[in-house]
Amino acid sequence: MRLTTSETFASFIIKRLVELRERHPEVIVQVLAARRGAPSPVDDLRGHNIVGYDDALAAIPGARWLGAHGDGATVVFRGNSLRAVLEATLAGMGLTVLPCQLCDPEAGLVRLSPESLGHRTLCLVVHPDLAKVARVRAVIDFLVEVTARDRAALLGGDR
Repeated sequence: MRLTTSETFASFIIKRLVELRERHPEVIVQVLAARRGAPSPVDDLRGHNIVGYDDALAAIPGARWLGAHGDGATVVFRGNSLRAVLEATLAGMGLTVLPCQLCDPEAGLVRLSPESLGHRTLCLVVHPDLAKVARVRAVIDFLVEVTARDRAALLGGDR
């Protein structure tokens, strides 16, 4: 069960969840102290705080999506790295769009949409002469293997 509430009530109720657990051990409660709740629909960010990107990252899919859907939202932070944006989001500063493979391992984050909001092409570039070197070929083959095997996780479908 998911309970979305204010931070104040979350701190109150979390201390008392042991009692609920004793009564109903099969119930798992996820408490989200969402300041404004989830946007509904997901592309209506009016009234929400946004963790955005600075000009250095303006061309990445997350920044473009936020730019296209951020009318009426308040940008409360701009980061010049994906990690900075992730950390600000984990701290509860606001909503953002980040790569699934970066966010999915983070228990403190909740997806607001089951679908991917942006894509990027992954390219592997190597000099033709180096592609024939055994150790380079081994790395190339490995990268191709793991990206093919874990394609769903890269695209956000395997959480």
